[in-house]
Parts: sequence; C-alpha cells; structure tokens
Amino acid sequence: MAEIFTDEQRLLAYSFQLYRDSESILIHWKMSDPHIREVMEHCTVQRLDVYGRPNEAVMEQLRRPADQEVPVTVTPHFTGFTRFLASGQAST
Repeated sequence: MAEIFTDEQRLLAYSFQLYRDSESILIHWKMSDPHIREVMEHCTVQRLDVYGRPNEAVMEQLRRPADQEVPVTVTPHFTGFTRFLASGQAST
C-alpha cells in the first residue's frame, strides 16, 4: 500500500508505504527500480523513517552510500492491530 501526500506550495511530497514484511520490500525495490531512478532525477530525499523490524537485507540496502546523505531512523513495532493469516502466523 502506498499513500502520497503533496504540498505544492512548498514543493514537498511525502510517501507512506506499508509492506507485509521485508521480503515484500525487496521485491518492490527490484520491480520498481528502473522507474524510480527516473523519478528521483527530479527529487531530493530529506529523510527516511522506517517503522518495524526490517531484516538485514533491507537494512544493508538502506545503509548503502547514495549520491546524498539521507538520515534513516528505524523504530521497532511495539503493539497494535495484527491480522492472522490462514496458517495461524501473525501478519502486522
């Protein structure tokens, strides 16, 4: 799920993306990379706030040096709504 918010007067945009798990993030990055490269030619990321417990593969990608230094914060999930899958495993 993705929600995009824009403040045209201040030339700001906010993207809120919700993923089931770290594997979903990695799949999304792989699929969207060619398209995002074009978009990013016109954007500057100011910060990245991550909520949850991304696996090491996701964290490794977030730590990679980029053209600019972007502050990344990670706040682990504490509690809240959980949907259980048919197999009985929890999905938050």
